[in-house]
Amino acid sequence: MNQVLDALAQTDALLSIITVTRNDADRLSRTIQSLSQFYDDARFEHLVMDGVSTDRTTDIVAPLARTGNFQFHSESDKGIYDAMNKGIKRSKGRFLLFLNCGDCMLARPDDIAASLEIIRSKKTVDITCFSFTQIESGGAEKTIAPRQARPYQMPTSHQAMVFSADFTRAQHYDTRYKIAADYDLYIRARSITIAPLKQPITAVEVDGVASSQPLISYREYLLIVSRNLQGANMLVCMTRIGFKALIVIALKSLLPKTWIRKLRRMS
Repeated sequence: MNQVLDALAQTDALLSIITVTRNDADRLSRTIQSLSQFYDDARFEHLVMDGVSTDRTTDIVAPLARTGNFQFHSESDKGIYDAMNKGIKRSKGRFLLFLNCGDCMLARPDDIAASLEIIRSKKTVDITCFSFTQIESGGAEKTIAPRQARPYQMPTSHQAMVFSADFTRAQHYDTRYKIAADYDLYIRARSITIAPLKQPITAVEVDGVASSQPLISYREYLLIVSRNLQGANMLVCMTRIGFKALIVIALKSLLPKTWIRKLRRMS
């Protein structure tokens, strides 16, 4: 083990990147390839939390077995958020980024590190929001900058949020939710900021689980609001989320997928 990896073994990393997967070897390979500059860089670590895959997943990760800042853990779990919580417990970074299987890192290690060092110099920040590139199933791309934090909507993609490790280790994902636990964790944050890095940090596939199951997603969003907010703030959030749910569910029921993709690109 060289001096860089010796240092890595003895100290915390700056950023832990956590990927959850199960029987998705091809998309995992794409994610791993996007992180090639990060391996053996003592400022970062990559954890792959596998739900006991039976495909080629172990073959995909085998070449990284001797990489000092790569961890592969294969064990049964109770779903994606349970696996993410296990990744949190095993991580040792000061910040955490959840990069889904199939999504890709775009930013360079030095640029991410510079941004996070600026955040570290400030008072405690629970979540730092970055820009991201949204990728449609047809391959079209759109870069989206983070919005001002509002309780009724995520300010950026979950895969473009960098979390304080102290915050996530204290809060964790609520495994009662199957689709919207990322929104629940966001709404429980008390300090949210926008990253100084303007370029997109990740490339994110837009057609995920939440997109394919809008009825379940919005039901969970409304439940999360009712459990975390009170008074007028809760009423405003539930009204806005409920109105958006009606529009989204109606459009997905009536319009072809190609039209929906065009509407997303125009928004």
